[in-house]
Amino acid sequence: MKVAIVILSIICGLGLAEAVATYLPRSLNSEIHSKREIVYRPEIGIITNQPYSSQVISNPWVYNTISYNKYGFRGPNWPVNMNHSELRIAVIGDSYIEGREVNSDELLTTVLQNLIEQKSEVMNFGLSGTSQSDQIPLYTNFVTKFKPDILIYCVTPSNDFEENVRELSPNKYKNFYQLAYDKLVNILPPKWLINIYSPPINRIANLLSNLIIFKLLYQSANRLNYLAHLSFLKPLIDCTMQAQDIDLLYLKEFNSTKYDYSKKIMEKSLLTIKGMCECNKSRFILVSVSGCYTFMAQENPGFYQKSEYLALRYKWLEQFAEEHSIVYLDLNKAFLELYKNQGLKSNDLHIPWDGHWTPLGHRLAAESIYAFLKNFGVQ
Repeated sequence: MKVAIVILSIICGLGLAEAVATYLPRSLNSEIHSKREIVYRPEIGIITNQPYSSQVISNPWVYNTISYNKYGFRGPNWPVNMNHSELRIAVIGDSYIEGREVNSDELLTTVLQNLIEQKSEVMNFGLSGTSQSDQIPLYTNFVTKFKPDILIYCVTPSNDFEENVRELSPNKYKNFYQLAYDKLVNILPPKWLINIYSPPINRIANLLSNLIIFKLLYQSANRLNYLAHLSFLKPLIDCTMQAQDIDLLYLKEFNSTKYDYSKKIMEKSLLTIKGMCECNKSRFILVSVSGCYTFMAQENPGFYQKSEYLALRYKWLEQFAEEHSIVYLDLNKAFLELYKNQGLKSNDLHIPWDGHWTPLGHRLAAESIYAFLKNFGVQ
């Protein structure tokens, strides 16, 4: 009887806490009102969005509902068998490409398809929180079945170097890479996490993880983890530093020996996916997404240092692409030219304090890619 009372009390307490948290002003917590369902896909080897699921995005800048197709990605249900007269373009990347902040008709891939005059299908394989260690299995095990003529492979310089290597990544529960005898070895998430996000347990996990009280607890634990991480790395740093200074720590260490291994992983990853495209007779185009600090620094000198450190990553990618004869488009450079010529503001391109593209950012990215594709006969 006592056990039943304790359990009932806990349930009532959680219910009350959830009710209170539900009515917290959105401005106090930008993420707790979003809903996301994810699932581990053994046939792909990564965690993706649940097929046929939907997600509510709610924060001080965005409120919309997005949906996922039967494959767990944004866009229509593309047929596997293509029309031979149709141009197929696959776009792979992280949260910038998935574009959870914009509606389907504002998405880079949607705009790009509307710009291309010839019969075409532009497929969006963007997946938030991923890097090369997730995206290469995605390409190998899934994207290739659609036989794209062109692969537009998007790298996010601001965090992809970290996200491939467990020792550098803030998220320890994802796919990672390590090198063994000059070959990439994929390190899967912990078995317990795979089990949690595998059917049918994932239904319960998604239900619990979308409780607002759980999200509040998770955010609090995450902040404490960041502070502990910073204290361990830099004992002299004041642990009350603002969240954006965490980015500065990662950015400023890019040219240190600490990042030599992640650069090797990146180099091997890009050469691997380029080689697979050649075997599949797909044109490989490497694209780097824009970084918000480049534009914030134009308006606020306080971001100049971050912009300069971020520029080192774009320079590395440009030199790497040139060295290995890789077709490369730097959207950061393209955006900066548009930013200056059209009198834009940073907030016109990137959502404030979030960094992801606004609808205008997606449109300009699509227009820049389309202009670039014209060099290869795309009309």
